[in-house]
Amino acid sequence: MALVLITFLILSLLAVPIGYVMGISSLAGLIDMGGTEFLRILITRFHSGLNSFLLVAIPFFVLAAEFMNRSGITNLLIDFVNKIIGHLHGGLSHVNIGVSILFGTLTGSAVTDTIAIGGTLIPAMKKEGYSGAFSAAVTATSSVFICCWHNTRFTYSSFSLGYKCNSKLPSTLPAKKTSFF
Repeated sequence: MALVLITFLILSLLAVPIGYVMGISSLAGLIDMGGTEFLRILITRFHSGLNSFLLVAIPFFVLAAEFMNRSGITNLLIDFVNKIIGHLHGGLSHVNIGVSILFGTLTGSAVTDTIAIGGTLIPAMKKEGYSGAFSAAVTATSSVFICCWHNTRFTYSSFSLGYKCNSKLPSTLPAKKTSFF
């Protein structure tokens, strides 16, 4: 424990970036606790964390967002929502949230939502005078919140209707189709 603390303090005083400080201190602690045996466990855990077929879906979400941007679906959705709620005070922020609602319904993916909307609306919001940090925060928050809201809405509506839902399957599927009991 003392080795970890000393390593952490020395690297911090040398102005090493905090990510490296934490990683090197942790490595020193693992070597101090069990030698190279803990490092083998670390490598195995790291490999098993990356060896997941679910990570394959991320590039396809990015590809879907790019298809939506290039085909013009994103701009059509933005224009539609802008005509409905764009006149309100802070209209472009409301448009961002409204388009996230529609994208969350269409794709069900926060990654696709953030990429497709962020690439179009963040520059538009900066042009209208919003700060870059605020624009990115609205886009990221609305994307994640809306996709989570859709998932929980389906789950709660299935329970309120009396359907049983298998908890091992995603809640975005209709509850009646996932019922095995």
